Amino acid sequence: SINGHAEVVKLLLGERVELNAVDKEYRTALIWASINGHAEVVKLLLGERAELDAADKEGCTALIWASFNGHVKVVKQLLDEGADIRAFSDNRQTAFSVAMVQEHYEIAELLMSYWEY
Repeated sequence: SINGHAEVVKLLLGERVELNAVDKEYRTALIWASINGHAEVVKLLLGERAELDAADKEGCTALIWASFNGHVKVVKQLLDEGADIRAFSDNRQTAFSVAMVQEHYEIAELLMSYWEY
């Protein structure tokens, strides 16, 4: 999922690999796909019910990473599936705060549109 090879991901999912396996940084395939903005892979993983709010070693979720890196389509996919918009990393960063710091204002607006008070 790191490189966005959707066909390889489909093949692996067909072999019933551990969907939420983590690497040494505790990053899942969904987190890696979100970091790199691979929307097609994110869609495949979400379709298989990947753990939406899994957090890595730094406490960052797929939503936080996608927001940090400016991947609007992935952020929308994650929000549509119900990603926790209030999740925060170990250093107290949220998807909204990282979007603002990185000047990804379109993402910040998208996140605000999903915010429930």
